Amino acid sequence: MRIPTRQECYYIMYKMKMMDHIVAHSLQVCRVATFLADSLEADLNPDLVQAAALLHDITKTRSIETHEDHAQTGKQFLISLGYPRVGDIVGQHVLLDEYFASDSPTEADVVNYADKRVVHDKVATRIYPDALGENKNPGGTPVSFLFFFSRRYGKSPRA
Repeated sequence: MRIPTRQECYYIMYKMKMMDHIVAHSLQVCRVATFLADSLEADLNPDLVQAAALLHDITKTRSIETHEDHAQTGKQFLISLGYPRVGDIVGQHVLLDEYFASDSPTEADVVNYADKRVVHDKVATRIYPDALGENKNPGGTPVSFLFFFSRRYGKSPRA
């Protein structure tokens, strides 16, 4: 499986002329996603999480004008570069193909969750259930991110 290095991700971001605020958002999503991947007792590929988090909005800049689905065009773009697994995760950063399909999080779960956790370039402390593809709390009452993720996947004291 080919995974771009951090430097290769930066080069791809540069070549795609990502707007500065989208780059800042992507860097913060990467920080959150890699922290989660390191903190959870799960069989996650940290290089895959890092690359997918950095590149999750790779076609967002152009989508502002084209109104394309940036998750799907980002997926196709990365597949065309020879990164099909990274592309698959990028394609799920807005909506997962399956929610909670296993007892252990996948790289796609972690990147999707990290993207919901980061608003612009700031880490949010609360999330609305609809952002996770479900609304278990009537009226969209916010729930704690840490509570939500740790209840679902937390097995280590750090999670």
